[in-house]
Amino acid sequence: IKQTRASMDLGGIAKGYAVDRAIEVMRALAIERAVVNAGGDLRHHGARPMTVQVRDPRNAARIAVTVTLDNAALASSTAGGLGARADSASRIHNADRIDLPALAGATVQAPTC
Repeated sequence: IKQTRASMDLGGIAKGYAVDRAIEVMRALAIERAVVNAGGDLRHHGARPMTVQVRDPRNAARIAVTVTLDNAALASSTAGGLGARADSASRIHNADRIDLPALAGATVQAPTC
């Protein structure tokens, strides 16, 4: 980081941790079904699965994919907005050091956030 002047935002990790802890509290209180959503981090708990629609990062009015969650989590993120200014290019790049498009995004499904 010192040599490349890279920056890191740990907000997503903190949000995911908070979502996981909220679900654990609800489980401890014997709440039968719960969904916790913290803007990009979402987790489901309960006997009945639920359907979640993920928006297209290039067009928020369009649904990119529909996912069924059964005691699982989703984490969604976009590269946009991570530049020095709101309208600047993304600072995120791929393994070949090529910048991602400003509206590139990803969604990951996992057991926890």
